[in-house]
Amino acid sequence: MSFGTKKKFILVTALMGNPDFIILDEPLNGLDQNSQSVLINSLEEKSKQCGLILTCHEEDKVSRLQPKTLQLTNQQLIELNFEKNKPHSKAASTWNTSNRK
Repeated sequence: MSFGTKKKFILVTALMGNPDFIILDEPLNGLDQNSQSVLINSLEEKSKQCGLILTCHEEDKVSRLQPKTLQLTNQQLIELNFEKNKPHSKAASTWNTSNRK
């Protein structure tokens, strides 16, 4: 079984059911363009039902999934962008208030 096929199986499994959160680390790696598009559309729909936390180096591809963006560079938080008109999760709010310096 190829890496891409294994990755698709794992992603489908993660999207099944009714989780409170889905956490994905580089979900687009190893997927062809068509599979990436299908995954992003699926994540967009799923994010209406549960929290979605993901890491990605291809910000342009997942930008529509990001009502809240944390950008880390050299272990430093350099950008925090919370769009005011989109619903936010309790976890993001908790992180935002408990980690201020």
